[in-house]
Parts: sequence; structure tokens; C-alpha cells
Amino acid sequence: MTEENQNQQMSDSTSESAQPGFWQQVYRHRLALISLAVAIISLAYNTWRNESTEAHRNIREAAFNILLEIGELQEITGYRHYFYSRADQQDLPAHEDGDWVRGWGKVLLIRDLSNLMPAEVNQQAISLNNSWQQHAARLELGPGNPQGSAAQEAIMQQIDATRNAVLDALKMLE
Repeated sequence: MTEENQNQQMSDSTSESAQPGFWQQVYRHRLALISLAVAIISLAYNTWRNESTEAHRNIREAAFNILLEIGELQEITGYRHYFYSRADQQDLPAHEDGDWVRGWGKVLLIRDLSNLMPAEVNQQAISLNNSWQQHAARLELGPGNPQGSAAQEAIMQQIDATRNAVLDALKMLE
């Protein structure tokens, strides 16, 4: 019986040493845990960086397209104001030519693309849309008419404000 008690005591001491404590296991596997932590942190950083890069890429692409559309809208505005004056062109209908439709297309595309941009650009694009809606029909009154000049000035100011907001957004990406 003494031998059985010794065997029992040996198996109890073996089972106690076979199950080390939590901190002993952490210490024993510290290299694996450090590697796991580095891998998780690296994955999180890489994911954040990819998302940030994609957002910047979208903003840049939208900004360049908006700048192109703004330039074309500025040409349409000047063309309608200086060359489609009703005083000079009585037989030309006000809203039935292609430039009128192209102008609306440019304004709406600028407004839509601005949704990919920071809030300031989006606000300026909405203001440009509103300005075009209010003043575009009076552009054809020409430079000799105060209403025509005021319409052209209002639209051009909003075009410049939108362009500056887009350029500021691009500068912030650097």
C-alpha cells in the first residue's frame, strides 16, 4: 500500500507540473504571441492604408473631372453671354440649342461628382447648380443688358468659387 501511495503522489505531482499556469504558458509562447500581435497590427494598418489610398484616388479622379467640366462650363457661359445675345440674334431660340443642354449637363455632372469630394466642394457645386438654374436663361441677354451682365457675373463667381474649393481639396491630399 505504501507503494500505491507513492505512485499516487507521483501521478499527482506529475499532473500538477503537466498543467502549468496561465502566465507560464504566456511566457513559454511569448514569441508566437508577439508574432501574432505584429501580424494583426500589420494587417490592420495595411487595410487602413489601402482604404485611405482608395479614398484619395477617388477624390483626385473626381477633382480632375470636375475641373475639366468647370472649364467647359465657363466656355459655355461666355459663349452664351457674348455670342448668343438676343439683341443680335433675334431668330435664335433661347433654350433650344445644344449649348443650353450641354450647360445643364455640365452643371449636373459637377454636382454629382462633388459627392465624392469633401463637404466644401459639394456645397459649392450645389450653389453652382442653383446659380445656373437662376441665371442661365438671362445669359443670352448679352453684355449690353444689365440683367445679362449680372447673370454672367453671378455664374462666373460661382464657377470660380467651385474651382477654388476643388483646388483646395486637392492641396489637402498632399
